[in-house]
Amino acid sequence: MLTALLLVAVSGQTPAPPQEGCADVDVTYGRAVDALASGLGAEALSLLEDVLARCPTHPSARALARVATRQVELTVRRVGEGGARRGESTSPFAHAELAAFQGLHGFAQGLAFSAATSQFGPLPVVYGVIGSVVGVAGSLLLTPHGVTHGEALTTNSATAWSVWILGASTAAFFPQALSSPGVVLVYQLTTLTLTLAGGALAANLSPPAGRISLMNSGGFWSAVVAALFLSTSAVPSSQARFGVIFGASVLGGAGGLLLGEVVPMSRARALIIDFGGVLGFAVGVGLSLAISPEPSRPLVPGVAMASVTVCGLALAGVLTRDMDLPRLPPLSLAPLGPQGSPGFSLGMAF
Repeated sequence: MLTALLLVAVSGQTPAPPQEGCADVDVTYGRAVDALASGLGAEALSLLEDVLARCPTHPSARALARVATRQVELTVRRVGEGGARRGESTSPFAHAELAAFQGLHGFAQGLAFSAATSQFGPLPVVYGVIGSVVGVAGSLLLTPHGVTHGEALTTNSATAWSVWILGASTAAFFPQALSSPGVVLVYQLTTLTLTLAGGALAANLSPPAGRISLMNSGGFWSAVVAALFLSTSAVPSSQARFGVIFGASVLGGAGGLLLGEVVPMSRARALIIDFGGVLGFAVGVGLSLAISPEPSRPLVPGVAMASVTVCGLALAGVLTRDMDLPRLPPLSLAPLGPQGSPGFSLGMAF
């Protein structure tokens, strides 16, 4: 970011004498100017309000307070849209996202229960609709004051991870158990419990959506890369393969959650990084077909797809590294020298 500083002096004017009762605010005013120049709009606004309280006729504090107010508004809007920091506001879209996801989850659970109890005909659809209604109604009734994007994503992620951990592991290691209605019912109650626990955790911690998105992306892409590398190995057991993929997804999710604590991450940036992974995977598929079109030789294609996918994710992360950093307003105005000085500075960030 380049910053141009224009110094403008008003010729033919002499500094106005300090007004009565305002001589002791110069230090506070100077601190406000320094805070505003450093991008600390909230601190500058607080100091300027103190200056105006002690000296309502200060010649430039009121104008500078408007600049600080604008800076605070830009920062708050960026936080609300990007979700890179805590302090998100509730959103009707986030509320709808939560209800829609839980409605789909309830529909899927209704179908699973009907399949486990060997129900045929229209009954599976009836069970699905009942589950969908329960999911939507429960989501809306348990969140009467709305949710933030981070809270909705955390609750939905708790549902998705519980389905993945419980459902996929049961299907891989105990496939015969899925035909038992009792086992399916226990699985559904456990999933419901974990979803409610995720919602309670989200309501108390209010995690930013970007951090949760990074956790989900880390788990998903770690599983994809592990599966691609496993396609080049001679692991005979499907259960062993699933164990490796499952472990990679858990470690990737934990790594993404920790990384989101130290790296500014918005949901938009996480989506761009995911898109980089999709493009990398597509390029890897094309490259693998060009290198080794024979399906009987999976070593080179698997390594190529995994490597290019990782490169796509990394490249997207590097290209968006400044996406969530706080930005100064495009225009900043500050006086030069103590109150009554005949000049001012105009800073433009571009």
